[in-house]
Parts: sequence; structure tokens; C-alpha cells
Amino acid sequence: MSESSICQARATVMIYDDGNKKWLPAGTGPQAFSRVQIYHNPSNNAFRVVGRKMQTDQQVVINCPIVRGLKYNQATPNFHQWRDARQVWGLNFGSKEDAALFANGMSHALEVLNSMADAGYATLPRPVSNGPSPEELEQQRRLEQQRLEQQERERQERERQEWERQERERLERERQAAAGQETPALVNLTPLDINTLQFCSVSALFSDKCAAHDCPERKAGIHSAYQKQQEILRLIQGRVRQRL
Repeated sequence: MSESSICQARATVMIYDDGNKKWLPAGTGPQAFSRVQIYHNPSNNAFRVVGRKMQTDQQVVINCPIVRGLKYNQATPNFHQWRDARQVWGLNFGSKEDAALFANGMSHALEVLNSMADAGYATLPRPVSNGPSPEELEQQRRLEQQRLEQQERERQERERQEWERQERERLERERQAAAGQETPALVNLTPLDINTLQFCSVSALFSDKCAAHDCPERKAGIHSAYQKQQEILRLIQGRVRQRL
């Protein structure tokens, strides 16, 4: 029976340069996405990873067998890696969905291989001293986690500053609105005020007419008019203070 693909994903295939301690794109030419598939051969229950560039020439950039005991490391949600007998492979997926799909396919293949009897089936060769050590892989994972946490803190700080800015603007608008309501209005005399002023004028005229005659009505009128004027002035002053 021929091989069949159990999953495929879009990813950039990388290999680890142990001499320079950095990742490099697999294959030749410019870096590009590849269609990475896991093939299963039911005749011997063998699995392998095959990746071809998504270009006209469909260059094969990875053809790696999956063996029992292989350690598949999901370093980040989008970057997974594993070690074989020759080197360390890395897949930089185009999306988290692609990464999850491929990881599920790899887990299925490893479960099938690990459940088989030891005799007659491929086992993981003794690892050679190339590629990052487990400590280096763990350090890479921690650095990536720290980077993601830093990005989250920066995002929260930007949101906090934006909220404070909007809150300051809202308080300033409320303060200006309150200040506008407290602006003193012009004092308008009510009809009652005008009538009382006219009464004061009549009282004063009455006092003038009686000025030539030293009579009791003149004295009583002057006293009454004066008291009325004082009362009216106090009333007007009180209203003015209330409106201010």
C-alpha cells in the first residue's frame, strides 16, 4: 500500500546552525512557505515529514522520518522543533491553526509508534552533539515567554494611559460646564422692584410738597418713606446677592 498524508500545514522550514547558534531557512533560494505534510505508510506503520516549497519548482526542504521516542517541542504557539540523528528541525507556522493541526498529526504518529513492540521497528538513534541542548531550548522558551509577557504589559500600559487621558478630558468638560452654570447673570428688576421704586419716588415727592409746611403729616410721611426705602433697598440687595 502507498503512503497517505494524515495532515498538512503551511510553515517555513528551518534548520539549526550549531556553529553560529542560529536558525537558518532550509533549502536553497529565498525563504518561503512550504506545504509540510506527515505521511503514513500502513505496510510498516512508518511515518515521515515531507515539506515542499509552495513555488513552481516545489523544492523539497525536509524529508525526515518520525521515529519512536522522538521529542516534539512546541517552543511557542507558532514555532515547533525536534531533533533527529543529524540536526534540529524547526517549523515556523503561518498561523496557530496550522501549528495545532500539525502538532495533532505528530502526536498521533508518535502514539502509534510508541504503542508498537520494540522488536522490528525503528527507534530513535543516539542523539549526536549538534543543535541546541535541552537547556538552550528551555532558555529559548523562557525568552519567548518573557517577550510575550512584555508585549502584554506594554499593551495594558497603553490602554491605561488612554483611559486616563479620556477621564481627564471628561472631568475637564464637566468642570467647564459647571463653571458656565455658575457665571453671574445680569440682575433684572422684577415688576415688584419697579413698583417699589416708584413708591419711593412718590413718597419723596410727598415729602417735598410738605417741606413748606411744618405739619405732622410731613414728619410722619418722611419717617414712613425713609423706613420704606430702607426696607426696599434691603430687599433689592438680598435679591442681587441671591442671583450672584
